[in-house]
Amino acid sequence: MARCLDGAALSRRSLIAVAGGAVLASRFPMTGAQPAYAQSAGGTIRWSLEGINDLVSLDPVKATDAQDFTTITQLYSGLVRLDPKLAVEPDLAEKWTISSDGLVYTFTLRDGIKFSDGSPLTADDVVWTLTHALDPKAGSATGPYYLPMIKGAQDLIGGKTNELAGVKAVDPKTVEITIDHPAPYLLSILAFGPSRITSKAAGADGTL
Repeated sequence: MARCLDGAALSRRSLIAVAGGAVLASRFPMTGAQPAYAQSAGGTIRWSLEGINDLVSLDPVKATDAQDFTTITQLYSGLVRLDPKLAVEPDLAEKWTISSDGLVYTFTLRDGIKFSDGSPLTADDVVWTLTHALDPKAGSATGPYYLPMIKGAQDLIGGKTNELAGVKAVDPKTVEITIDHPAPYLLSILAFGPSRITSKAAGADGTL
């Protein structure tokens, strides 16, 4: 990775390699900057670092500044995303339902989504991602701030448990998120940095 005060350059191959199997090779373009994997092979990605000489991490939950989030947006997708008018639209989830009391969100994942290592995206990856975002061992500054409404979040943040009670894999394509109070803004939050889906396997072997 090239380091300088006014800019940075990463080869696309190097950027993908650093992120290991965590990068989603989604066939659905994201709003704003185009993801690296949607471009032709080879070449270089360049952007201004505005006085910052390196990225904090390629782990979405550790992103803390504009440069981190710019890179995370190019590498990862969320269950949903925001369109140019900031309205929520499907991304990795093709559809979702909300219970009548506003507490249970059920997402159905799209078919054919794979990580860069070729492994398919499943509901277990979503469960792992949201648990990781709230796990104090991950050291996330944004997860506990944006996702505290998920049922069981406070117990996980407080170190009382290693599991997030409010997120369950119903089946490989269906994930259920339960919150402890109505939060109409939840869908918008699920488009943001710590909610962008990463590979459970990559997290387990330390390549995230």
